[in-house]
Amino acid sequence: MNSASNFVGQLLNVKPRSGFFYCAVLLLGLAWLPSRSFAQTGTIVGTVTDRTGAVVPNVSVTITNTDTARTITMPTNDAGQYVAPDLPVGKYNVKVERLIMPLCRFTPYPCRST
Repeated sequence: MNSASNFVGQLLNVKPRSGFFYCAVLLLGLAWLPSRSFAQTGTIVGTVTDRTGAVVPNVSVTITNTDTARTITMPTNDAGQYVAPDLPVGKYNVKVERLIMPLCRFTPYPCRST
């Protein structure tokens, strides 16, 4: 720890025990926080079920941002679940379909910051 405090002290040309030194170390630490913590993204999570409540595995889920028309398509897993992470905040259309015919459509689906 001494070598690190001496390095920072030499870099900033201040004594290691001064108040400015501790403020500088704190500011440097805050600068290294991941930018992801300030990101404006959200996640859409769902489970596809039929009218009886049984899960529907391996169907296609298409999520479209209504403002940008950006589309993401993914299959559900064996439990009928899907996850679309890191979506920009906005309104989304969610469409679930099999190869034969559409199952359902939700419009608009709001995605808020987490």
